[in-house]
Amino acid sequence: MAPVVDLAPVGAEPNSLRSALGILSTALERTGAYEALRADHAALQDAYLASTHRVEALEAELRGAAEAAPPFVRFFQQRYDILRNTLATMRTSLADCQNALAERLDNAREISEARERLALQQRVHEDAVKDFHDEIDQLEFQVAALKSSIVAASTHSSRSIQLLEAEVAKGRADRETMAVELQQSCDTNRVLEASQLALESSVSKLCRQVDALERRAGGLRDVRDRQRDLLQARLQRTEAARDWLRDEVDCLTAKLSTATDEMHRAVASRNQVATVLSARNDPPAESSENEVLAVLARTRSAQRRRDRADSRGSTPSRLIAIDDSGESDSADRTELTGPASVPASTPAIPTSANGRSRACAARGRDPSEGNPGGEKITCGEPNNSGAGHNQLVSDAALASLPVTRIPRDRLLPGYRARRQYQASEVAPWPLSDVLACSALEMPVDSFFRRFSCPLGWLYPRRSQTSTPSQTTWFDSVVTGGNLTALLSRQPCEALNSPIVPMSFDMMGEFEALVTAHIAFEDEHRPTYWKSTHVMPISPAMREATPALAQYYTAR
Repeated sequence: MAPVVDLAPVGAEPNSLRSALGILSTALERTGAYEALRADHAALQDAYLASTHRVEALEAELRGAAEAAPPFVRFFQQRYDILRNTLATMRTSLADCQNALAERLDNAREISEARERLALQQRVHEDAVKDFHDEIDQLEFQVAALKSSIVAASTHSSRSIQLLEAEVAKGRADRETMAVELQQSCDTNRVLEASQLALESSVSKLCRQVDALERRAGGLRDVRDRQRDLLQARLQRTEAARDWLRDEVDCLTAKLSTATDEMHRAVASRNQVATVLSARNDPPAESSENEVLAVLARTRSAQRRRDRADSRGSTPSRLIAIDDSGESDSADRTELTGPASVPASTPAIPTSANGRSRACAARGRDPSEGNPGGEKITCGEPNNSGAGHNQLVSDAALASLPVTRIPRDRLLPGYRARRQYQASEVAPWPLSDVLACSALEMPVDSFFRRFSCPLGWLYPRRSQTSTPSQTTWFDSVVTGGNLTALLSRQPCEALNSPIVPMSFDMMGEFEALVTAHIAFEDEHRPTYWKSTHVMPISPAMREATPALAQYYTAR
């Protein structure tokens, strides 16, 4: 009977295997976490590369725009808008990168926590390896004891020993696998740290680029503000010169009105003399001559009195009513009031065939229109006793007037009475001037000064533009060929654009004004175009290109 040897079971073997399996599963979980971190890192790298490509594309577009930019104000403004939009996009990209950096910082904290867990796992692994070594030593000691004590081991004992040796070999292989995985984890950690440093350097570089773009945009804004201030000062000087010219025109208009009044008075005196001569039938020559001389003397005396009254500025008003028979009549008469009236002893003046006086016909305007001399002349109108409150013409007289193209009740201001308006109804004329008078009592001076040409009606204000800064000017585009091509296209013709016709008839003073303005535009259009564009030509460019030198000398 073969000897039987009792083998003492290893007490720590199940617990050791269970702990080893737990460590292995934990390591596999950590490996999965590392793979997720690696995927996040790859996604962040892709986002960073996309942002870098976008920045390069925008920089290329800016360089291309700067190289191809012609010296036009509108084109420069368009490029400036593109640069501003690009700056906004870069700010958005910077915010995205900052968010990505914050996420990477969160990943860095996760990496630090993973490091701590890895260190803990390493300690656990070292303890497990130590336990494995102890168990291996115990197993080897037991195997050696069994080999020395058992000379002829049974088949069952040999299989048990082989199983134990296989378990020992498997434990050693697991230990080597764990060591390899630990080394791979350390390498991955170093790669992630290097990527984090590279991303931080890229973000700092992007911040510097954004600061440079902001400084450049600030310089462009400063140049634009300076150009705007210069144009505003020039506009103020132009408006002052325009006001001075308007004052001169008003003075000349007043002088013309005074001369016209003097002419009318001379015509009235002539008509008076003619009336005296025609009223006497076959008088003695001597008496007729004496009467004519007396009338002329009275007329000259009246003229001297009127001149003295005009110099003093206060003369009592007189009233003369004249009709075809030489007597006063309320149905058809001529009223002369003001300092230009003649004495009451002056003979009557016959009126024309239609009931109007020759003095009114000689003036060539509406007898009820105001004038700067303070006179009011009405021809063939009934008295205003039947008119309503604040009305200068009665209803019957208003109905007898000729029909106008626009009804008189729609005139601005009111025709015979002052009316109330809103500011929006009378724009662009001042509301205070429209409410202050009616059409019949409006002086001629007030009409031409306040109502004929409101500010910004005939000539609207131009929008303020700025010239391009020399920091954005590229000398490479200023060549002889480009200059010849530009001038051959006649760029000044771009200013010859059709406009909407103005709301007045082309006759009288307006016709002369418009004709002179059109001729002035046709003659000076190239000069105006050159004054709104900039083309600096340096001495070096003039020496290198004869065409540029010739153009520089000509302009």
